[in-house]
Amino acid sequence: MVREDRVIMSVKALRRVHVLRQTREKKLTQVKAGILLGLTSRHIRRLLARVEQTGDQGLAHRGRGKPSNRRIPTRVQATVLKLYEKRYGDFGPTLVAETLAECHGITRSDETLRRWLRERGSSISRGGSGHIGRGGSAGRMWGNSSSWTACTMTGSRGAGPGVC
Repeated sequence: MVREDRVIMSVKALRRVHVLRQTREKKLTQVKAGILLGLTSRHIRRLLARVEQTGDQGLAHRGRGKPSNRRIPTRVQATVLKLYEKRYGDFGPTLVAETLAECHGITRSDETLRRWLRERGSSISRGGSGHIGRGGSAGRMWGNSSSWTACTMTGSRGAGPGVC
């Protein structure tokens, strides 16, 4: 039974594999291979040595599949989501980000919070709730019979100053 080894590579790495194979077969010089790939001949020699040691998969990025060094610790994410759940569940991500920075000293972007909430399965919206005055809403305004529309269009205050 033959086992297939699969390696996920970028298009750039696949191109390198092709050019380096031609270089190993002496169809291309190291200098010409460097020109084709936009690398120095010294770098070509380094890549050829790596291919000799590990095979074609040695050209794949070695950080593939590993977590980022810049990732936010899961402890911080859990703390933020717990605070959101307990205190700020009715806030939007932007207001939560501002409040966390002010009150708790936790600085995370609103987009990061939005992504975390989406991953967790919370239903959050991103603005655009159809407020009157946004582009293209003039047709809706004339058909609306709310007290605000009545006050705005007629200039009268109706039931008193607290209505509008």
